[in-house]
Amino acid sequence: MADAITDLTRVIFLCTPNNPTGTVLHTDEVEEFLARVPEDVIAVMDEAYCHFNRGASAVDGLTLLDDHPNVVVLRAFSKAYGLAGLRIGFAISNTEISDDLRRVATPFTVTSLAQQAAIASLAAEDELNERVQQIVTERTRVFDELTRQGWPVRPSQANFFWLATGDGTDRIDEVLTSRGVFARCWSGEGIRLSIGSPAENHRAIGALSEAKA
Repeated sequence: MADAITDLTRVIFLCTPNNPTGTVLHTDEVEEFLARVPEDVIAVMDEAYCHFNRGASAVDGLTLLDDHPNVVVLRAFSKAYGLAGLRIGFAISNTEISDDLRRVATPFTVTSLAQQAAIASLAAEDELNERVQQIVTERTRVFDELTRQGWPVRPSQANFFWLATGDGTDRIDEVLTSRGVFARCWSGEGIRLSIGSPAENHRAIGALSEAKA
């Protein structure tokens, strides 16, 4: 990506944990990358799934802001907070960038209900952490089961897994759908399987076992 930067480059997006793979970027590699990004190019860190990240060396975009004024960190209430239908998130950046964002933002894009829900959710961090930990625990269980079944699945730091199913993607997705398991399918490439409740995960594991047979 650094090699692709030209005089026309204005914004670069880094997604960590990445969607749909669940992989993370690490502090050392991001620092090395940012050293090659011109100061007038905005580097946006999309960290919508950061609550599920347990990677010890994974980058935390907030720690970059003091030394890199061209960095913007995006986070969301859609994932761990469970407010997806309300479409609310936030950006953290230096004051100059924040002022520019306000100048071009569409008025009233966030409803008063969404704002109230977001503020209320910030007062329930204990419940949030408990819910996130349950997902992380289930994530480990599902990963172990899918690995045992022989699926091409990599460790994930998000609340989903990426199955690189290639040409068999459509067939596998049909098996999942027929068993009441609805995942995100990219035909010919792979499937993103989200972590749900223990019962939902058990059903997904069973469906994938059948698809593997």
